[in-house]
Amino acid sequence: MARRWRSWTLAVALALTIVGCASPTPGPGNAAGGQTAGAENQSRAPAAPKRAIVIIRGDVPTILPGARGALPGADELDWLVNVGLTVGKGQGEPYTARMAETLPSTDNGLWKVLPDGRMELTWKLRTDAVWHDGAPVTIDDWLFTTTVQQDPKLPLIDLAPYRFIESIEARDASTLVVTWKRTYLYADGGFVFPLPKHILETAYRSGDMERFQALPYWTEEFVGTGPYRIRQWTHGSGALLEANDRYFLGRPKIDAIEMKFIPDPNTIAANFLAGEGDVSLGGRLALDWAQGMLDRSNGKVQFGTSAANPIVVYIKLENPTPAALLEVDFRRALAHALDREEMVNTLVDGKTSVAHGVVTNPSRADEFQATRDSVVQYPYDPRRATQLIEGLGYRKGTDGFYVDRAGQKITLEIRTTQGDVQQERAAFATAANWQAVGLTTETSLTPAARRNDFEYRFAFPAFDLRRQPLTPDQVTEKFHSANPPTAENNWRGGNYGRYSNPALDRLLEAYDVTIPTGPRMELYKQIAHVVTDQVVILGLFYDVEVTVTASRMKNVRTRTAGYGETVFVHEWDVA
Repeated sequence: MARRWRSWTLAVALALTIVGCASPTPGPGNAAGGQTAGAENQSRAPAAPKRAIVIIRGDVPTILPGARGALPGADELDWLVNVGLTVGKGQGEPYTARMAETLPSTDNGLWKVLPDGRMELTWKLRTDAVWHDGAPVTIDDWLFTTTVQQDPKLPLIDLAPYRFIESIEARDASTLVVTWKRTYLYADGGFVFPLPKHILETAYRSGDMERFQALPYWTEEFVGTGPYRIRQWTHGSGALLEANDRYFLGRPKIDAIEMKFIPDPNTIAANFLAGEGDVSLGGRLALDWAQGMLDRSNGKVQFGTSAANPIVVYIKLENPTPAALLEVDFRRALAHALDREEMVNTLVDGKTSVAHGVVTNPSRADEFQATRDSVVQYPYDPRRATQLIEGLGYRKGTDGFYVDRAGQKITLEIRTTQGDVQQERAAFATAANWQAVGLTTETSLTPAARRNDFEYRFAFPAFDLRRQPLTPDQVTEKFHSANPPTAENNWRGGNYGRYSNPALDRLLEAYDVTIPTGPRMELYKQIAHVVTDQVVILGLFYDVEVTVTASRMKNVRTRTAGYGETVFVHEWDVA
């Protein structure tokens, strides 16, 4: 299959090159074989098609949002082939309008807070957007999209915002009006993944959601609105994308993008060094790996970094194993036992810092500075960790490891994703720290085959270690008691640890509806204090996200908090 894929790709590239390099037909008055005419024709010959190769570290099984898990690079693929009203996640940078003419705001009158506390957002839609098949994007497509997105039987998006929406209606052919039951701070995030009614409605209305999710539409037959369209999709290997001539922001500068799905970082490095890779998508590449490849490339590659996402440990706080995790002093002991400064020095070369605040992110400078004094820190102190554990009545057995009050050994299981080098390193470092204070620890690596087994993923007995952006935009999703992932909500909840605290719920609910910056920040300080004081989640360190690019690439932006590399892909070019 891989050989056939390569042959097909080369054939397409050769055909494009032949077409692009063909000489124009001589016009009247030109001597077809004359030197002057030949030189003139050569100067007028169109340039060869531009091609770039992008690499995702992993295999993207589908474009269906929510059905593929937290796969690095999948969002960046979405932005290549499909754009909605806005792009970006609001994490550190403002949203960027796409199919909306402009972002709603109180200044332009499109965001209204009504006297009774409700809100009304008016979205003015571009009228020049078309689907990849040439059909115009209509207001009916947006209404159909919101209907499908609210279906609890489909794993499309987070349902939380829809809890606050009262109605969605079309005011006219290019105006969508969303009425909110209450003020909601992130209402301008918009609808980011439109669906074509003329293609999907019949399958959706049939009611067979398994069949709907298995449609070839979600891979080789995908029709979106983005700057690139899918020409070929090879499961387990990659895809070939071609520029969308009718993209409303202008045709992309690069004619074709070959996308490779490669889980192994050594194979990724070999591709870049051989000139068979131009841009990496989705991060999840270790800093030392990137530096080593740079040293061997003789200037062929370069890399940029950002420190947006912390490595965190979610703690199971509903029927955990061991039950000691329900005791806050035990969780505080775990925090004191972690030598996180050493992790920073060894795993990210001292380029970032310990994630004491967890929910406060250095990419959001205002919030990060404002919450410093409210964050409870747990410096590395094994002696203090031991005091806290023994203060709860636990004692060490003859082998030097703690047992519970019934005499059973306390065993802590840490799960993380297999193949993510940085997460694996962090998991083993965490386990070693806890072993050093007398806690038996097991590290379990979740194989790729179980990455989308959400029931297994969210049934971890004690700890789930992952790279997780945690910013003010996401605290309600991650810590409100109404948002645990369950079979009933198709595992779409973000409160992985299933933490429940009515006082924190009230703070989160108030934060989401408080618009003025000052009062909102006061609430956020209280949220940061509760989360860290109660050790709802353990922050290890802010990771370095790496974007590797070939030196010939132009206008490729390094990953930032909220923006992947492909948000501005239509501006990419090759030297």
